[in-house]
This record gives sequence, structure tokens and C-alpha cells, in this order.
Amino acid sequence: MPLTTTTGARVHGRRYDAIVVGSGWAGSLVARHLGLQGWKVLVLEAGNGGTDTWAGFQDSLRTFYTAPLKVPNSAYRPNRAAPFPDVLDLHADDKGGFSSRGYFVQTGPMPYGTDYLRALCGAGMHWLGAIPRMHPEDFSTRAAFH
Repeated sequence: MPLTTTTGARVHGRRYDAIVVGSGWAGSLVARHLGLQGWKVLVLEAGNGGTDTWAGFQDSLRTFYTAPLKVPNSAYRPNRAAPFPDVLDLHADDKGGFSSRGYFVQTGPMPYGTDYLRALCGAGMHWLGAIPRMHPEDFSTRAAFH
């Protein structure tokens, strides 16, 4: 099936066999697999295109070079429609720990100390290799909610 890019109102009223949320590693592979089988697939993506064009790539370089602090998200402009956490949101509190006042509201003793990005291609564009530890109930979801 041919790949077409459609946004906004042009999607309204069309029928799809599957809707995939996110164009990262998993979403793009699922969409491709279904598309090769002849399915009409809609991929919903919250992030901006950004680096998918030469001009966008150049803008990301300028954004990174002019950022006063170089952190993993420094190359990407904030997106008000699809916010993402930033390591610069972490602040030392008066109890010797940290808190977050940004996109994530974190009140626990150990806030998530990294970021991610909402952009076209998701983690394919930006992945730090940080994987939060799973809880025992994460492995019993099927039994608990089936």
C-alpha cells in the first residue's frame, strides 16, 4: 500500500482498518506490517516533524547550539500541543531530595530523573536508554484484568 501523509480535517470521515498511536519503533513496525497486508492504517502522532526535512534538521542544530544548557532535549523546540518532560524541570528541595515542577507532576521520593521526546518517530529520534524499574503488578496485568 502506498504511504500517504494526511493531517487534520482530511482524516475526518475516512475509514481505517487499524489505528496505531505513535510512530516510534513499535508503532512504525506495526503500521508497516499491517500496511503490507493491505490494511488501511492511520498512525496518530503527537509530536512535530522537526528533523524530517533538511530545514528542520538545520533548525534543530541551531536550537541545540544556542541552548544555554546542553541536555538531551536541547535540540528540540518545546511543543505546547504535545509537552514532554525535561531534566531541567528537576529542582533540589529543602529536604535534600528533588522535585519536578514541569510537565510531570511528581511527588514521590525519587522523581523520574530523565526525559523523553514527543516527536515524529518517537524514541527512534531520541532514546536515552533509561528504563524505569517495573513493579510486580506489571507482570500480572493479564491475570488481574482479564
